[in-house]
Amino acid sequence: MTKSALDKLTLVPGTSFSQRDIPIRVNVLAPGVFASQLISPEVLEAIRMKPLPGIVTPIPAKRRGAEAEMGMTAVYLAASEYTNGAVLTVNGAVSLVNP
Repeated sequence: MTKSALDKLTLVPGTSFSQRDIPIRVNVLAPGVFASQLISPEVLEAIRMKPLPGIVTPIPAKRRGAEAEMGMTAVYLAASEYTNGAVLTVNGAVSLVNP
């Protein structure tokens, strides 16, 4: 899915529900590189030092994301009654240097 498709998939229902006073908020968490069972430690280390194909520079934070960081962001989205239609990117600033 492209970034613009994800943006619209969040914005349109979020706006629609809000305008109809339907108490459902639509937000998206867009993660960067996080450890998981699908990614080996070797691949994570390689990504940290050398960019993936199509990426200009490596992760500016020089580390992968931690589960706690993703969890805290999810808690924020769940707890904030005012945040709606947002795509929160948690990627160690990769999107800032790789537009």
